[in-house]
Amino acid sequence: MAEGSDLSHEDKIKIAESFILDAPFGELKEVISDVQVLLGGEAVLADKLPGIVRQYNHARRVAAEGQATKVLLCEEGELSDGAYFDATAARCVRIEHVGAKILSSDDLEEKHRNAKVEEFRVPTQDNIAKYVASALSGGNSAVHGNMQDSDVKISVNLSGYKLNTRNFWTGHWCSHWTIVLADHGAAGSATLEGSISAKVHYYEDGNVHMTAKRSYSEPLTWTDTATFAAAMAKAISNTEQSYHAYLDDQYAGLPDRIPDCAFKSLRRKMPITQQRFQWDKVAAYSLARELTHK
Repeated sequence: MAEGSDLSHEDKIKIAESFILDAPFGELKEVISDVQVLLGGEAVLADKLPGIVRQYNHARRVAAEGQATKVLLCEEGELSDGAYFDATAARCVRIEHVGAKILSSDDLEEKHRNAKVEEFRVPTQDNIAKYVASALSGGNSAVHGNMQDSDVKISVNLSGYKLNTRNFWTGHWCSHWTIVLADHGAAGSATLEGSISAKVHYYEDGNVHMTAKRSYSEPLTWTDTATFAAAMAKAISNTEQSYHAYLDDQYAGLPDRIPDCAFKSLRRKMPITQQRFQWDKVAAYSLARELTHK
């Protein structure tokens, strides 16, 4: 940021933090790099960066990657500073937030286990994972649970993404769902609460963002842990697919409500050949032009 600015060091850090937290999915590394340049180097943000990226990872449901596994990062899965619950393997993993990397994996401590919670959580994780694998590009999911007195609270986090940086766009989908099962789950009915967020970034010769959010509430019934898990996956699947279809209809109909030129202005012009220019072959184009002139 410019020399002689009236902004204090703390103000500059807050502005940098807001830039990073608003970074589109798949573009975090580039945003951090640009922010560090604005601040005058990596050292200025070094102490704050892990904490900022932790917030980002939780909000976007980023998946940390290891050699043979991925772990979706969210508040419900955080066991301690840098330690997370691997919902698939029921293990404890240590995370490096800035690189979203799994550093190590260990057995889960007994204090983090509850037999009653696991009766509902494990089959739900299996059912949700199947839905995510079939419905979401780059999909990841995590089901967590804990006891609240005699009630079982189950939370579901999932995310998916599609990145096409070659054509200057990225897209991200994530959702969060919770349900509280009274009397150790014996009640057989409860209300599923959830929210869905979809974000798209288009940045060729511009900076266009689309953000869509919606909250849901739906009654759920079950007779045992197996039917509960199946009902959870079905309810989430139906709700998300319905919202996806709604967004498709809304944006497919935009050309009827907005002049076509408004959309054409967002796209680069095609050359007279009506063929995309192959930027990775630019040297060959240049050579061909020189040979033609000769």
